Amino acid sequence: MTDSPTAILSLFTTIGLLPLVVVWLLGCALAARYWRAQPRAAGLCLASMLILLVWQGMTIALHALIPILAFDIWPDAEPMYFYAAINLLGSLAHTLAFGLLIWAVFTGREGV
Repeated sequence: MTDSPTAILSLFTTIGLLPLVVVWLLGCALAARYWRAQPRAAGLCLASMLILLVWQGMTIALHALIPILAFDIWPDAEPMYFYAAINLLGSLAHTLAFGLLIWAVFTGREGV
């Protein structure tokens, strides 16, 4: 690893994501644990956690590809448009994931 500011920023970003990834993996484990007792809620929770995990992996890959896409393949494009598109897709992915969690928590159970 070099001492460039980009490499250091990338390292800090990755370290900062670890708590989120741990929580999402814990959510997957809990969904698997409660699958028999609450299959629909567990399935919705698992789908939500997997969406968040997959999207985070895609985000890291897309951010790594932006310099290649923006400068090598499409030299006239502004990199900010790529970042804006990634943010839009991320908002949609998070909306879907949290919608699934809300659905899992608040529907389909008998009154308590």
